[in-house]
Amino acid sequence: MTTPTASSPRRTPLDDTPTEQFATTDLPRADAARSGDSAGGVSWPVVWRWVSFIIGTIVLVVCAWALGSKVPQWTRDHGTTIVFLCFFLVMSIAGRWFWMGIDAALNRVIGGR
Repeated sequence: MTTPTASSPRRTPLDDTPTEQFATTDLPRADAARSGDSAGGVSWPVVWRWVSFIIGTIVLVVCAWALGSKVPQWTRDHGTTIVFLCFFLVMSIAGRWFWMGIDAALNRVIGGR
């Protein structure tokens, strides 16, 4: 067992300060642009965030439409519990994708990049 030293930071569960790993996720990588790993100097995580925002928005709108027109029929056909659980799962994933894109947009606007 190793004990933390003065040079190794200890994080508590309530510590929400960003680390270097998360702070530089939205920045284009200079080495990737030179090596041809990404299109136009934009890293794949950034592209995925924008794509996930679009997909998440579409899925949320489709789920909102289905709530009014399709979900009552699905509950009669398959049961209330399974429809609720599936609907909750799909909405949770779509909401996470949507907010991932919003976070990327806010980082871009606030960071001035």
